[in-house]
Order: sequence, then C-alpha cells, then structure tokens
Amino acid sequence: MSLYLVICAALIAFGLGALPAANWSIKAVQVLAPKGGKKIQAFARTFADIMKGFLVVLLLTTVLDSEVAKISALGVFFGHIYPVLRRYSGGNGMGVLLGALTAFDPLIGLIALVSWTAGYYVFRLATQAAFSSAIATPLVAMIYDLDTHINVFVLFAISAFVFWRQREHLVNYLAGNEQVVYQRT
Repeated sequence: MSLYLVICAALIAFGLGALPAANWSIKAVQVLAPKGGKKIQAFARTFADIMKGFLVVLLLTTVLDSEVAKISALGVFFGHIYPVLRRYSGGNGMGVLLGALTAFDPLIGLIALVSWTAGYYVFRLATQAAFSSAIATPLVAMIYDLDTHINVFVLFAISAFVFWRQREHLVNYLAGNEQVVYQRT
C-alpha cells in the first residue's frame, strides 16, 4: 500500500463526502419530530447520508484493499462534516458514519444503530444518542473482539472526534439548555 494511494483515496472520499446528499436546509433530526416538520424530506436526507457513507466505502473497498478503504471511511466522514462548498460547515456525520461502518462490518453497523436508537429513546436528544453510540460501539467491538474489518482503535478515535465535534451540544446539555426533540407524554 503506497502513501500516494492512501492520500488519493482519502481525497476522493473527502470530495464525495462533501457532496450534498439532499437539501441542506432540512436537518436529519427532523425525522424524529412527532408532528409537522418535513418528515419525508428529513428521512430522505438521513437515508441519503447513510447511503453516501455506505457506497463510498463499498466502492473503495471493492476497488482498493480494505486498509485503504478505512482511510476512505474517515475521508467521507470528514468530508461530510467539513464540506468545502459549505464553508466547512456540514452535518454531524452520524448517518454517514453509520453507512461507512455498515459497509465494513454489518455487525458493527448494527451495534452503532441499536446504541444510537437506545440513546435516543432514553434521552430524546439526537446529540445524546450520538454520544451513546460513540461510547457503546467501540466498547462492544472491543469486548466481543470484533476487530476483524475495522480496527477498534479507529472506532475509539472516531468516537473521540464525535465528542469533540459536538462539544457545544455537550456543554448545553450539561447546563440544561439542550432542546429536546419532543417530550414523552
């Protein structure tokens, strides 16, 4: 594996990750709103984000080896978060990350999805669900020795970046100012 190949794969993935999967004004979290909103558009955007991560990693895994594809997963993730065309202001990357992890190992993708869903059910906050998934996914992968397709160290590094990327939400949550998507009745 040459350094040139790794850099090219990362740049291609970054560029593909920066492409808008759907309307930028629709937030994926609007899927979770109980009434009103733009549920269909938000669901379409969430699905498009997941497929973007999945297809980029699947394509580069097929064309290149899996080690280079790991770098491409990071590239599509960072490309989505920091798109050049949007002045480096993109999404939180959880949908793209879910798709990329699922392309590597469907079991790890399922763990990420289940832990995100459980976190959302408990907290009713998309950010807290992301934190739940960021904590649970690498821990479960490490405990059950799922280090077959994606390195557990890479999962921990991505998890740390998820916390860093959403640090303002964490501060707001700890201060009691984070907006709940909807209250349980």
